[in-house]
Amino acid sequence: MESFRELLGKICLRPQMYVARREFTLVAAFLTGYEYAQGNPDPELTQFGRWLVARFGYPSNFFWHRNLLDHCGGDGAVALQRLPELYDEFVAQRPPARKRRPAARAAKRPAGGGSPGMG
Repeated sequence: MESFRELLGKICLRPQMYVARREFTLVAAFLTGYEYAQGNPDPELTQFGRWLVARFGYPSNFFWHRNLLDHCGGDGAVALQRLPELYDEFVAQRPPARKRRPAARAAKRPAGGGSPGMG
């Protein structure tokens, strides 16, 4: 399985292999959906969005892709080119990931061992 960074690089280089048109917003939607499907509670793109806010002084990280597009003057082609570059800068600057303990990943069960909503 390829890393998120490898996918990001490939999709920005040849977006029409993954989405219908060469549009930055479609690429951003694909990457966001891909990451959502991975089930990560603190996705890379959310962390990247926080980093963009700090790096460029945006008021919110709610739409990371909008901030990046604004940074690129609204030019989606430039945003596709800059995304892997800025993502690499983000990865280089972030602190090392903390290792999770196996117990932290276990799902909490309601008292009595039954399923929620099942009575």
